[in-house]
Order: sequence, then structure tokens, then C-alpha cells
Amino acid sequence: MRKADKDGKISRQEYTDFIRNHMKDPKVVEIELREAFRKFDRNKSGGLDINQLKQALKQLGEPMNDREIQTFLKLGDTNGNGEIDVDGELNLVLI
Repeated sequence: MRKADKDGKISRQEYTDFIRNHMKDPKVVEIELREAFRKFDRNKSGGLDINQLKQALKQLGEPMNDREIQTFLKLGDTNGNGEIDVDGELNLVLI
């Protein structure tokens, strides 16, 4: 990593270095996300329905309205069963 030149501007290289040094390894993110998902999947069904998703987002401090939550659910519902499963959630977060 190069040292910042302290000219008051962020160069492309300084930005790239900063992001590279502050990003988590995608594998670590996946492990953490799977652990969090299991916490909110209280009935151990392998998926979060709309109510579980609302509760999870509320506990995580995500200010989403019902329409946004419904859209989020649709994007992560990979098999069309009305639930977001951990792989659908990973697709939303990691891609």
C-alpha cells in the first residue's frame, strides 16, 4: 500500500488501497452471514418468510418499509417459495 500523499484529494490509487485494506474476505462475509441467517431462522425451515425478514431487518437497524422488504424478498427468493433462503441472501449481498 502506498502512503497517502496528503494533498487533500483522494487519488484512484489511494481509494483502491483504502478499499482493499478495509474489505472483509468474501469467505468471512459468507460465514458471518450464514451464522446470522441461522439466528433469524427460528423455525429452522431453511428460509425466512416476510415476517421473519421484517424482524431480522428491524433488529439489524435497517430502515426498510414494507414495499422495500417485499422487493428484497422477491430478489432473494431463488426458488419461488415466498421465502429468502441463505443462498438467496448471499447472492444479494455478495454479488
